[in-house]
Amino acid sequence: SDLSFFLRRTGRSESDVVDAEWGTDTHSPGYVIVRDPERKALVLSVRGTWTLHDILTDLCCTSQEFDDNIDNGEDEDEGGQVLSLSKRLWNWFYPQTSSSNLDSGSDGEEENIPSAHHGMLEAAKWLLNTTQKVVEDELQKNPDYSLVICGHSMGGGVAALLGTMWRRQFPVSVYVYGPPCIAPLR
Repeated sequence: SDLSFFLRRTGRSESDVVDAEWGTDTHSPGYVIVRDPERKALVLSVRGTWTLHDILTDLCCTSQEFDDNIDNGEDEDEGGQVLSLSKRLWNWFYPQTSSSNLDSGSDGEEENIPSAHHGMLEAAKWLLNTTQKVVEDELQKNPDYSLVICGHSMGGGVAALLGTMWRRQFPVSVYVYGPPCIAPLR
């Protein structure tokens, strides 16, 4: 079974596994949530492209607008203006630089609408809705734990978006390997 294979490969015990969904559907990737007592972490691992459903998620590659309040928190600039999600993403990934270049261009274009890879954004929203209660409960039971989200390929894109959504809600670190481009910088 998927669980026994996972346990053999990782050396974890079944009691460490908090939640898992091995099957997939379009915009619903496989994932596992595991307690790591040695590192005091709750690890959410998102599987990359594995099934035909995952390929369909990959192929939904048009841009989709972000809901600016999707991460349940809002950042403000120095003047108290709420920042769009694209600016919040920029500030999170590039903290030493300014997101001002995401404002209207010098030719008077209006501000870019925050967007991301449609399939991966839908998968991240699905994963947020599916796992949020479990993650909240586990982090409440283990207040000295932090949340680690990781993924490869499609799972990396989903993990990056999910980490962005949860960055104000949980102490979170995100590790991705070979992710696709999930959002334009402009």
